[in-house]
Amino acid sequence: MTDSDTKIRDRLDQLLDLVQNDGQGAEQVEECHSGLLGIMIELYGPASPQVTEMLSAHENFALRQFNPSEHLNLYAFRRRLAGLLRSTIAAVDMGLLSHIRIEATGGVYGSLVVAAKRAADEDQKDVAAVLGGAALEDALKRFALLKGLNVDEKSMTDVINALKGAGAIPSAQAEIVKSFVDVRNRAFHAQWDRVDKMSVQSLIAFTELFLAERF
Repeated sequence: MTDSDTKIRDRLDQLLDLVQNDGQGAEQVEECHSGLLGIMIELYGPASPQVTEMLSAHENFALRQFNPSEHLNLYAFRRRLAGLLRSTIAAVDMGLLSHIRIEATGGVYGSLVVAAKRAADEDQKDVAAVLGGAALEDALKRFALLKGLNVDEKSMTDVINALKGAGAIPSAQAEIVKSFVDVRNRAFHAQWDRVDKMSVQSLIAFTELFLAERF
């Protein structure tokens, strides 16, 4: 378990203790909801079904909080939060957090690639180059972090070399990725006359394949 996973596990335990304490009122339950919501967003992403369920549960509680059965509504909300906490704790204990992060990350970068492909199809080469370059660079860095590599503040070339050196990507694939560094750099420095549509399309196609294989 990584240090990050351990911190998440400890925080989840604290929240579970809080929500299971029969002496806690609505304010403490709200604190528990906020804490768990933050963890869910970090792990699953803001548009995930898990986060949607959290928000729905809170909305139902808020709408009914001040009716005559307030105590029963608080009890039901606490039980729902406790169930979500236990399932998340189980995921941590089973070592599933890295997999969860990979799935969430893949979805985010997948959206960037879709936007890049749409821009390329609409002959917006420059926009497609920026989106595709950002998706590839960030995906490479995230993949390196998942492999335990320190790539903070590293250039795209350094990240590729780190992945290659660690055996995370084969040498042949590393050389292909390096061929896109110039495309990314030119796009990020607005050197549009040095960015051709075919190179942008190749970058996007590679990024899409990389995400499918690695995330």
